[in-house]
Amino acid sequence: MSHKKDSNKSGRAFEYTLMHVLYDSIRRYRNVEIVKDKAYSTIYNAWTSLDHENHSLLNLGALAFIDTIFEFEPILKENSNDTVYLSSQSDKKGKVGDVRDIVISIPKVEWQIGISAKRNHSALKHSRLSKSLDFGNAWYKEPCSQEYWNEIDPIFKELDSLKQIKEEWKNIPNKISNFYIPLLNAFKREIVKVNDKDENFVQKLFSYLIGFEDYYKVLSMDKKEKTYIQVFNFNNTLGIGTDNIPTPTKLVGIEFKDNNNTTLLMKLNNNWGFSFRIHNGSGKVEPSLKFDINLIETPKNFIEIISNWDLSKKDEFLYGFEENSRLASNREDRVL
Repeated sequence: MSHKKDSNKSGRAFEYTLMHVLYDSIRRYRNVEIVKDKAYSTIYNAWTSLDHENHSLLNLGALAFIDTIFEFEPILKENSNDTVYLSSQSDKKGKVGDVRDIVISIPKVEWQIGISAKRNHSALKHSRLSKSLDFGNAWYKEPCSQEYWNEIDPIFKELDSLKQIKEEWKNIPNKISNFYIPLLNAFKREIVKVNDKDENFVQKLFSYLIGFEDYYKVLSMDKKEKTYIQVFNFNNTLGIGTDNIPTPTKLVGIEFKDNNNTTLLMKLNNNWGFSFRIHNGSGKVEPSLKFDINLIETPKNFIEIISNWDLSKKDEFLYGFEENSRLASNREDRVL
């Protein structure tokens, strides 16, 4: 199985674990239900495909979030007859700017918050460049210029030719100089061009990268045995106040990272910064390349909580988890 598929499966399994840890925690105070739809089945199947050790690590990462969510969102602990609903969102939502993986809602009082769940990577987006993908229209509602299409056309034509003969990236000796650098330069020029003519460009790009809905980003890091919680609350819909955190309005610069020909660093005003690392998404050559887009700089008053794992809870069983049929036959194997 490819690294990409492993990463996707691991992330979805963490969504499933986090949802059930939330369920188990909230039910001690009030009514709570999980919406078991098609999106839920996807994350459940990802969870069942992982082994005992992974289940334990997922459990620890999710448990480390609970104290924070209860502190920031005390409504979840209120004594009320109104039901709390936990639902999973499909990946399609992320493509249109809603990056929340889990939505927690109380319809009776028109209350809702969201969570973006990540395991072992912090990338905001994995957007692509291709011969036909109009990233400008998709990201900030401004179609890419004809100059951009003219510049990238020969690059992707060559990649398409390599795909036809089933070439693999490991056999391409000059992939960085022949493909990565030219594409990044074309991308960079397009960004600068749009910024020069659209005064609202930065706000629109920021909304695409961060997401237009408020949410808590929950990043579980196995090797560090820590969970990182970041607060994105620019619409002031979350329970924790984040006043006076300015959003960016201007592009300060976009340049290659020092001694790195695969990554662009984008500096925005108000102390925001992003990295755009380009890479091939699979072993076989395809006429598209993939970005890992990361948030690398934030204002000083941006809220990030680092929660250490409680290793004593590694094998704690939580009510509410469906049994993996492979594990159910042996009670000692049950993790969650």
